[in-house]
Amino acid sequence: MIRYLIFLIVFVSSIDAVGQPKCELKSCKIEYEFFDGINTGFKTLIFTDSGLIDKQVIFAKTDTSMLPAEVKLMVKQMPEKVNQLKIQTRDSVFLIDLISMTGEKQKRHFMGFGLSSPFITKIGTDTFLQRSCEVYDAKVSKIWYWKGVVLKKELVLKDGKTIYERAISIDENYIIKDDEFTVPVHVNF
Repeated sequence: MIRYLIFLIVFVSSIDAVGQPKCELKSCKIEYEFFDGINTGFKTLIFTDSGLIDKQVIFAKTDTSMLPAEVKLMVKQMPEKVNQLKIQTRDSVFLIDLISMTGEKQKRHFMGFGLSSPFITKIGTDTFLQRSCEVYDAKVSKIWYWKGVVLKKELVLKDGKTIYERAISIDENYIIKDDEFTVPVHVNF
């Protein structure tokens, strides 16, 4: 079961590395809903410069009730509610807990993953939110890309439970605000 939890953490963090290379859209705002095995929530993604600069605001609620006892012990330190802000500039990543107003800054690293990776295979096309998507098999998950933007990711577990992130609204005409990618001033780093 511990391997299961570690796998979920690696899966959820790795799909962002695969997820948003430079895309065909200059800017956009997309609302997502997600379930990562422990957290259920919503995420807002706003990007500019064809996805090279972005902001994600994440609201989630942790539910450990369905986890085995040994896994609950490992995750009992997790907060019940999550409100996070992630801002990626060309050279930095800012991860901010909006509840405690604490954060960390990291150098931005571009992963060598993308649609040309040997770990990702195109398996067809599908329509999602009235948009034509290319569907890829990423060995452990399926990913729906629209114009280079991830609209849907899912992983079906052996027990039938599905880990997912899927767009629920897309605003292709979203107007980027002047301070959209500015780090809040009262964050303790």
